[in-house]
Amino acid sequence: MKAMWRCLGVLLVLFLCGTSAFAGIRKGPYLLFEGANTEMAVLWQTDSTESNVIRWGTDTSYAMGQATSQEYGDHQHKHVISGLQPDTVYYYQVDGYGSGSFQTAPESSATAVKILAYGDTRSYPANQEQVVGQMRDTYTTDPEYQTLCLLSGDWVNSGDSESDWTNQFFPTNYTELQAFKREVPIVGAKGNHEQTGALFDKYFPYPYVNDFYWSFDYGPVHVVVLDEYVSYSPGSAQYNWLESDLAATNKEWKIILLHEPGWSAGGHSNDSGVQNYIQPLCAQY
Repeated sequence: MKAMWRCLGVLLVLFLCGTSAFAGIRKGPYLLFEGANTEMAVLWQTDSTESNVIRWGTDTSYAMGQATSQEYGDHQHKHVISGLQPDTVYYYQVDGYGSGSFQTAPESSATAVKILAYGDTRSYPANQEQVVGQMRDTYTTDPEYQTLCLLSGDWVNSGDSESDWTNQFFPTNYTELQAFKREVPIVGAKGNHEQTGALFDKYFPYPYVNDFYWSFDYGPVHVVVLDEYVSYSPGSAQYNWLESDLAATNKEWKIILLHEPGWSAGGHSNDSGVQNYIQPLCAQY
């Protein structure tokens, strides 16, 4: 009997040791496009301290490379897969936590591209599940749509609430939402509901110029992400940057991504700042 209990004790220790390496996934894996057509960042968050192995390749053998991530901050992980070819589909796997795929950004000489966009995702994950389900159907039918998604702000209802990010934007009980974030990087503007932006920056740490504004090229498109919650009036740092940024790009298509539009057809009023400061730059450039 004592020998049996000793055996059971050893088995229990082995079981605990074998399972403790993967304590549980809190968010992700999900993608982050930081502006380079030869890279893609993969992020995830775990429940406790651990290191994870990420693998990638041009098919699901993930034979191109692998790396071991070390956590930072609140059990967060990020690995930038680099040395990739533009306009190419790659597959990746975070061991024990899930897999996905992505298409790198087009060549800078590309003349056409397809991009997805939506916004105001806050509060209604069940509705968001339906929207991203349609977007997934779109790029399943037409793989050229598996590029990136622009989001016009108000990601969650209360941006300084961890529970809102967990339950509204990264809910684990919505399969389409989880799959979409594993397959398409989301680039978005800060909305008023992101509040201070501390958690927005935590989960979507884009290479901001300052505050929450930056820009990037995507094939024939130049995308500017604005932060409407710091000054963008003439003479401000953001305005001066925006004017210089628009003047410098030679891309045929230019998109300015912001949350509150100059003209509204809904219940919100028009934004005079966008009308008076941003629209003249749109006309000029």
